[in-house]
Amino acid sequence: NARLVRRASGYYLLVTSLTKTEEESIGPKLEPLGLDFGIKTHITVSDGRAWSLVVKEPESLKRLQRKLNRQTKHSNNYYKTLDRLHRSYERLSNKKNEAANQFVATLKQHETIVFQDENLSGWHKTRGFGRTVQHSALGRVKAKLRTLDNAVMLDRFLPTTQYCPSCSSLNKLGLSTRVYSCECGYSEQRDVHAARNMLFFHAKSNNSPVERGGALVEDLTSG
Repeated sequence: NARLVRRASGYYLLVTSLTKTEEESIGPKLEPLGLDFGIKTHITVSDGRAWSLVVKEPESLKRLQRKLNRQTKHSNNYYKTLDRLHRSYERLSNKKNEAANQFVATLKQHETIVFQDENLSGWHKTRGFGRTVQHSALGRVKAKLRTLDNAVMLDRFLPTTQYCPSCSSLNKLGLSTRVYSCECGYSEQRDVHAARNMLFFHAKSNNSPVERGGALVEDLTSG
């Protein structure tokens, strides 16, 4: 299959071919992982590791945007600057795709990846952190995770942050509270705590069939 597409940098022929390949021997699968998406630390996993997938806009792009705003609309120079601006945005998008691809590639050897259906588009409106989310590759990571056979997406309303795995109580936390503490004595870093709870909720759902490839897991808080 071949498809001609137009990008800001020119025309490209995208060719797709199917070939029969032998399964690669990659050894035993690694242990399951829970992934917590965040605004400040973009991704925290259940084993304590954390990533900030920031791809900032280059200064050249900002200068082109200011230059475009000063120019007369629909003039020749306006369209020349607009073309350069589109090319710059294309390069920025490619960098975000590369960051997302590299991150997701490190997870493929894990037996299961559990993450939550966070409302990432709503995070862009968060005061003080909107631009941080905008400059991240979180949306692309989430989209790519949903295509993996070993990924499971939990319902966004599951209380992964509030739930105490020690006594099963629910404790609400403010956004500024970075350590989860319960009256029973349990305490853990907030993001790690949420990521581990995702594994707990997924394990609890194994009593019934769970679809792969980013399928939603039913609400497990009742009962």
